[in-house]
Amino acid sequence: GAANAFGWLFAYLRGALMIAEWITELAGNNPQATMLLLVLLFTIIGDFIEPVPTIIIFMPLVNALSQAADINPVHMGVVLIATLAFGLITPPYGLVLLMASKFVGVRFSQALRAALPIYCVFLITITFMIFFPKVVLWLPKQVLPESVGCFKAPSGTGYMCPQ
Repeated sequence: GAANAFGWLFAYLRGALMIAEWITELAGNNPQATMLLLVLLFTIIGDFIEPVPTIIIFMPLVNALSQAADINPVHMGVVLIATLAFGLITPPYGLVLLMASKFVGVRFSQALRAALPIYCVFLITITFMIFFPKVVLWLPKQVLPESVGCFKAPSGTGYMCPQ
């Protein structure tokens, strides 16, 4: 559908390259600034495109920026998935909020006003995740240490993890 056409046009016009250059120019190699700019981008995109096509279209961009700013891919993924979830409840698309308002039987504008505190919680949570990656990576590190860059210790017991 529309996401497919957008993806093709975006690739044809080298949109990912232009956005990557813009973010790199603004953020440099600062991981927090890079993530804040990506959150801004994904919040806007998440308003119009569903999460799965967004991930498919923008994964090369996210991967390149993660490597350039030395951001753990799991950390980046968690932050961007939370951002895309936020996009599902923000207008003008707001698919989940629209469905919830229809299900409950209230006007969309009423549901939008009622969701404002949730927007604040989302934004605070996403900001917290950007600035405290150790908290975000704690559970993955416990469950699957290799996913966050740890490797088995030469002694054979335990893992060695980068700081």
